Amino acid sequence: MKTIIAALSMALFVSACGTGIQRTDYEADINYRVDVATFAHDVPFANRAGTAAPVQMQRLNGFLANIDIGYGDAISLSGGSPDQRRAIAEHLKPLMLEVQAFPGLGEPGAVTVTVVCATW
Repeated sequence: MKTIIAALSMALFVSACGTGIQRTDYEADINYRVDVATFAHDVPFANRAGTAAPVQMQRLNGFLANIDIGYGDAISLSGGSPDQRRAIAEHLKPLMLEVQAFPGLGEPGAVTVTVVCATW
């Protein structure tokens, strides 16, 4: 009997939590938005080559265009060899954005390009 009463009182308590919420005018006007979004793209390198195939660089360019990379965005590179990360960093230079490398993360044979986009 005690468990039935405890269960009923808990159900009443939980059901009462969502009712009767009064919001201020300020809270009612809150515009929910995302301020930061993170995107990642892997650039595979065949046979541990120091440069990626042209088709892979085109895919990277498409990825960057698709996420509308621009001012205020941050780029990080992980995985791959130092030469592979350097090749991707050189390819990204025209964007004039800071590129950070995290060599201890990721998989060998592919460089993961991670972009943190700030939204306005």
